[in-house]
Amino acid sequence: MKRRVAFALLMAAGALNERVSAAPPLQGSVVATTDYIFQGMTQSRHDPALQGDLHLNTARGWFGGVWASTANPPPDHAADLEINLYLGRTWILSSQWTAAASYTHYAYSGDAQHSAYDHDEISARLAFADRASFAFACAPNVTRYSLTQDAVRQGRECSYEGAWRQPLTRRLALTAGVGYYDLSDLFPASYWAGHAGLSLALRRVQLTVSRFAVERPGRRAFAAQSADGRWAFTAAWRF
Repeated sequence: MKRRVAFALLMAAGALNERVSAAPPLQGSVVATTDYIFQGMTQSRHDPALQGDLHLNTARGWFGGVWASTANPPPDHAADLEINLYLGRTWILSSQWTAAASYTHYAYSGDAQHSAYDHDEISARLAFADRASFAFACAPNVTRYSLTQDAVRQGRECSYEGAWRQPLTRRLALTAGVGYYDLSDLFPASYWAGHAGLSLALRRVQLTVSRFAVERPGRRAFAAQSADGRWAFTAAWRF
């Protein structure tokens, strides 16, 4: 499923359960964020971004859809829009546990320098109710740009991510996520990154504020693109 939005790790477990229950077959979201951060790196040059998702669910657990975001990855004018097409399936393992597998194609429009950011990814996720999720993803042909080395490299990237949501009240919850990003096939810059924050649920609207941290190898390789020490505020409306 789509995981490149600020709320993806925070809401993944609940979304998995919804897709295989009595949820409507057509769902989506509209999101505004002060910084589009993915794997501890800004994809919008620390500027605000608008995002949207629309997906279909089936009674057998299949899901598919499209997600899009305004973007501005390095180098300058590399792209102005990221579009993700995804297809996957969810399985109910028990009353609390669900699993999912998905394929995502990442496409970037407005690529003036033909940086070939388009790539594919396969992922698997295990979720416990609406509290925790654990994910593995691998992209065999991803392109990354290092600001420090001023170099574009293409190769395999794998990620390992976990997220936790701890309710404090009926509407307020602590949120946290951590991930390890293996870039050894591209740069000597594999690194850990994480975030922690608060989430407030107001019916169909969810407000989240998070602070991000990035390990030194990531900061050194991607320099100003790193979200280390930065805050992001996200407002998501789900329908």
